[in-house]
Amino acid sequence: MFALNHHAPLPVTDTRRLRRGLPLEGGGEAIANPRSGDAETGDLRRLTEWFTGPREEVIRRDPDQSWWLHRRWKDDRDQLQKFPNRKHFA
Repeated sequence: MFALNHHAPLPVTDTRRLRRGLPLEGGGEAIANPRSGDAETGDLRRLTEWFTGPREEVIRRDPDQSWWLHRRWKDDRDQLQKFPNRKHFA
């Protein structure tokens, strides 16, 4: 929404870990410019769809490099057996 409301460019970037520690490599995949008037920047839905495409390519290229912040599909059954009195795990 920021990019659309303020006509700011929206980059799609990635960062890859090269080896143990912090040697990293950054890359730019694509950039959308709302001032250009291109179709992908016409509204929030189209901009989101455009942004998702390059992100999916980065993830498919090297899924181990993606940093998953959610635990939506985490299977806690083994933990529930070890700690039956706990209702959930964070």
